[in-house]
Amino acid sequence: MSPFFDEINTLFPNGVIESIGPRCFLVRFKGNGDQDDKEIRVKLATSPLEVQCLQREALWLHRLRRTHLSVQRNASLERRGSFLLLTSSYVQGSSVDQLLRNSAVTLEQRKSMITQLLALLDDLYSEGIVHGDIKLSNLIMGKSDTLSLIDFANMRRIGEPLADRGVIQVTPCYQYPKQVSIAHPYMDVYAALLCIGMLASGNAKYQVADVRSETYLENFFHPSDTFKWLGLEREVERQARQHYGLIKADLNVAHSQIETKESATALPRAEQNLMLFNGGMS
Repeated sequence: MSPFFDEINTLFPNGVIESIGPRCFLVRFKGNGDQDDKEIRVKLATSPLEVQCLQREALWLHRLRRTHLSVQRNASLERRGSFLLLTSSYVQGSSVDQLLRNSAVTLEQRKSMITQLLALLDDLYSEGIVHGDIKLSNLIMGKSDTLSLIDFANMRRIGEPLADRGVIQVTPCYQYPKQVSIAHPYMDVYAALLCIGMLASGNAKYQVADVRSETYLENFFHPSDTFKWLGLEREVERQARQHYGLIKADLNVAHSQIETKESATALPRAEQNLMLFNGGMS
């Protein structure tokens, strides 16, 4: 059982509680009669750093209310005993990650998601902000097939430092090919392209631990005809490839660095194997 599960259960005794991350919970309430089911997300903070991050997210939820990116119906930040509690109610829907894993999304829906994700990138840039943690589980497909971003804990204004008082407070799902110290659209473009690759293939099981993210992107965009058989509109395909062009040089540099490191360790390892072989023969 997740830490603080009992505390959440005490606060919401009539809800069905699911742990969806470190100190993050989804609470579902069954609708009465013709009313739709309701769900809220609850985040907890105990340490000073966690409290600061939660306060920052609450501030962003407030700022986003007047933008196209606003998806929450309400949000509240309050102190409950020894911890700070952020409660937010987003649009109803399912995460794209869940839909892909359950094979519950059609080809046409995947095409629509790619188009809408590219539009979300434009919206973020036009607002001068960086989401900082775009991933399939942070993309919600609503009942009207509208794609929305959630979880704004890593959000920053473009150019804003990622570290506060020397502490990095941004924890993206993917490792970028180059070091980033300030919020830059590059972060969202890179993560969104990974999502587009998974949406195009219909496979959400890509794991960074098994395949390096830059290798995944290179394999998807360079030789692939995925976009052709997917049947995306030419303008959508052009936008996706244009975004890829912005980060392609960094992918090549990162790939070269990996090959250099592997080459540097290959010779000593071969010599060691040869010594073991000779020793075994003597």
